[in-house]
Amino acid sequence: MKIDQTRDLVLFSCAEKVFSDQELWLINNTANKSDKNISQAKVAIENSKSYDIEEEYRKTDIVWLLQDDSTKWLYERLYNAVIALNKQYFNFEIDQLENLQYCIYREGHHFKKHIDTISIPNLGQRKLTFILQLSDETEYEGGELRLHVSDNPIVISKKKGTIAIFPSFIPHDVTPVTKGERKVLVSWVLGKNDLR
Repeated sequence: MKIDQTRDLVLFSCAEKVFSDQELWLINNTANKSDKNISQAKVAIENSKSYDIEEEYRKTDIVWLLQDDSTKWLYERLYNAVIALNKQYFNFEIDQLENLQYCIYREGHHFKKHIDTISIPNLGQRKLTFILQLSDETEYEGGELRLHVSDNPIVISKKKGTIAIFPSFIPHDVTPVTKGERKVLVSWVLGKNDLR
């Protein structure tokens, strides 16, 4: 956890061992079974309501893990972890998770600095972003998740099984992977009100 002393704002928090090694394997296996649905990530086009592939900005392969009988346990566990971390550190009014995005960063893949705050009609505002580390840190090089809250970005732990959670308005990026593959599960937490 990192706290901005000037405003008493918690910038991020990390939790370890929310999932066992067997459960992390199961998450990867579920995504691998869905790999026929793999696609290249799209990004929002500025001043537009559309999304498109912009490799200079984001190059990542993704699989959407929708909530169904095989993933219900995963959604419940993540939501409970997020509720606890939010209550302890952020205290946002939150309602639900968006669909889970399984991301594969291969060599050369990256995501330039961005924020995740968007408003989704009839669902609410993105308030928190969370990322579950599924790869062991020895399986790849580069691919660092960095939070840009000062001149020196904060580098988030690459330890397998770590959940990093932070307000969606914090600028962040993923540096290019230089070797191996980085696998993570990403989602966003919504709330009906503004950023409260």
